Formats: sequence, C-alpha cells, structure tokens
Amino acid sequence: MFDDPRTKARNFLESSSIVSELEDVLNHLVLEKPDDLHGFLANHFLGQSKQPQIVNLTFRQLIGPASESAMNIDLTIALRNRTEVRQKHKHAIAFS
Repeated sequence: MFDDPRTKARNFLESSSIVSELEDVLNHLVLEKPDDLHGFLANHFLGQSKQPQIVNLTFRQLIGPASESAMNIDLTIALRNRTEVRQKHKHAIAFS
C-alpha cells in the first residue's frame, strides 16, 4: 500500500516532538526580543545538538624527502548531521 508523504511527515513530526520544541523556543524568543534573532535560535539549538563523534581515525607513518619520519593523522567526525575530515596533519616524529 502506498504511504502518503503527508502522513509520513505528520507521523515523523509527532514522534520527534520538534513542533512543541519549536513552539517553546519561539515563545522564549518573543518574550526576550533579542537583537540577534538568528543568534538566539542558534544558541538554543546548538545546546540541544549531540556531541561530535569520531567516525574514523587513521594514522600513517610517512617518510619525508630527507628520510625523516613523520605521522599523518586523519580524523573524521560526525557533527550536526555532517561527516567530514576535521584535521589532517603531518608531524615530524623521532622514532627510536
């Protein structure tokens, strides 16, 4: 049976309770009347978002042009529904 997209959307919104949260934050916005409306909303939702999660961490030993040892570190994190490489560094390391 074909599911109506409107029914799916309504079910999602009801199960997530986002509508009531939006109503609450908008009520606070009206009461506080901040100069920076977007900043007010951003601060509210950033406080509600999940902590970043490490998705992938890769270490590779490299040998430089002068035969020096270095380490390449790739760190991929998930942050606010995006997954991206946040750091990519090469550090010279003395291996003994």
